[in-house]
Amino acid sequence: MLGGKLGLNRKIFDQELKQAETEAEEQKVRVVTSVRMSCIQALAAQQTLELRQNLSKLADDTVETSRQLANVGQSDAPDVLESEVEAQQAQLAVTMAEQNRQRVWRALAAVVGNPRLPLMKLEGRLEDTPPVNPDELVEKIVDESPAVRIAELGVKRAEAALARAKRETIPDLQLRAGLQQNGELLSNGRPAGLQGFADVGVRIPISNRNQGNIAAAKADAERAKREVERVKLVLRERAASVVQTYTFSQAAVDVTRTR
Repeated sequence: MLGGKLGLNRKIFDQELKQAETEAEEQKVRVVTSVRMSCIQALAAQQTLELRQNLSKLADDTVETSRQLANVGQSDAPDVLESEVEAQQAQLAVTMAEQNRQRVWRALAAVVGNPRLPLMKLEGRLEDTPPVNPDELVEKIVDESPAVRIAELGVKRAEAALARAKRETIPDLQLRAGLQQNGELLSNGRPAGLQGFADVGVRIPISNRNQGNIAAAKADAERAKREVERVKLVLRERAASVVQTYTFSQAAVDVTRTR
């Protein structure tokens, strides 16, 4: 093949291979992210249960204190009843927290691929989260995203396909060689036998300038470039929303801790 078309074909296949490898990397990132999120949710459910248990114990102590005050005439029956209702509500909250922890743990076990993973205590504190710069974090997410790299590789692949389409009008050099058995009889009455052959030819396109395929390749290249912009915009929108929620929650934690 003349005009470097063979090399351009190889370049197209190389870009497709890189896209496939990046897609595999993206899938790995998705799995790791899912595991991390499930671990954080499990830790949150565990700490929520511990807080509910502490509140339930305080409510039980309040009931006991109210009864003692009622015995000495410093509290009346409605106060005792109110404390008992609050204790019952606190106990119900503990039960709900226990069920939620089991549900979250089953989800974590499914994500890590071990449905029989036994329930255990996790180490860590949700409060120990580093402060972040929202703008820098959003840009980092966009810059390091495998989805963006996949889209950018799509541009390179489309550009290689366009270059290949432009070379299609260059004639191809056709070579053919080999061995064949010739049964034609010679003057001595014996067949010619095994013979070698070689053919050389050039296919020259007369009126085909491949304009249609070139136009289609140009459209694909332009579409690939727009896809990169679209993916970045979508990532920025989603990342900005998540980062905003994170910073708001972090501020709420700081206010609660201070008060």
